[in-house]
Amino acid sequence: RIESKNNHWKQTSVNENSSICESYPRTLMIPAAIKDDLNILQKVAEFRDERRFPVLSWINPENLASICRSAQPLPGPLANRRNESDETLITMMWSTNPPKPGSFHHIIDARPFKNAFANRAKGAGFESTDWYQCSILFYGIDNIHAMRNSLEKLRNITCSLNNDFDFSWYAKIEGTSWFKHIHILLSSSTKICELVRNGTSVLVHCSHGWDRTAQLVAISELLLDDYYRTLRGFEDLIEKEWLSFGHKFSDRVSDTIPLGESNNEDSPIFLQFIDCVWQIIRQFPSDFEFNEQFLIAILDAVYSSRYGTFLCNSERDRHYHKVANSTVSLWSYLNHPDFINNFINPLYVKPEKHYIYLPVSACTGKIMFWESFYNRGEKFEQEPSTSKLVRDTLDREREAYKKKSEEQE
Repeated sequence: RIESKNNHWKQTSVNENSSICESYPRTLMIPAAIKDDLNILQKVAEFRDERRFPVLSWINPENLASICRSAQPLPGPLANRRNESDETLITMMWSTNPPKPGSFHHIIDARPFKNAFANRAKGAGFESTDWYQCSILFYGIDNIHAMRNSLEKLRNITCSLNNDFDFSWYAKIEGTSWFKHIHILLSSSTKICELVRNGTSVLVHCSHGWDRTAQLVAISELLLDDYYRTLRGFEDLIEKEWLSFGHKFSDRVSDTIPLGESNNEDSPIFLQFIDCVWQIIRQFPSDFEFNEQFLIAILDAVYSSRYGTFLCNSERDRHYHKVANSTVSLWSYLNHPDFINNFINPLYVKPEKHYIYLPVSACTGKIMFWESFYNRGEKFEQEPSTSKLVRDTLDREREAYKKKSEEQE
């Protein structure tokens, strides 16, 4: 799909044997102006955390603005180490879509500034605007540990619910910061979309480039490209931005860790992404071919390890362990003729033209608790309890009205 849009980018297979980056896919998109792929990318990889060098993820066909992704640079503790190949690669990326006069392309650092600055102690950090001729924006998304703590608080609240209606329930949910994290992800993604729609190319990264980066890039593409809002397209989006680019599903999902072993890498990064998708579907119910049950089925597969799709930490690991030969793919189940209708949204209206942007609202009033997922299997259900409270109130009012009528007679 990318190659058909313009000739400024090309496909390269220099990482076919994972010789440059073990957590990257075998096939990548880089600027067509690069001549010696292997030599340049090897040098750039040395300057990027986990050797995750900048590559293309998506192009806006209307103005050729691009979304690229990578890991943080390694400029050294004093932030004075430069890499000519890295600067050249990013300059070539910017040149595929020259900025408007007086404006700059942007590097999006998903982390809070203080966190990015603290990484300088380890020789990492962020790019210099002088060396890369761009603007750097920090979006303040917390790390995997903060997300894990937030989900743990959310679990404690949902597990402690009882049959008595609790008027402070939403306040308790708010106290978990889960809504805040969802808000920041949606808000950050809409900012990326606005930049790209206005002709500004962006390079997105966090620390390693496989958590917050995947969230922002995938949500942005979902909002910008209607193909990813189809059932098959959404599967492709997960394959591309999450599985191929090495989101560490094995480390991030505690259910895959053997009993008796601790896992400090566990974090609901992918769950947050799916939650964001559900929030978007709520606001645009006729723009998605798939339904809520489709999202829940995907999450069930992630946490059950029933399918091989989400096993291991990278495409390389799945190939090494021959996962495709020994397991069943989740997509083969979801796309099976006997089951696929269970996941089709009856409200879906196929767009008349492509690349229709969804201007999702990230305000906290629009963000809702995903009850049908988080409260599944619980005896307490918020809506029935609320309905019962309303029914009891109406019954009392009805009895009072009846008694008053009898007295008047």
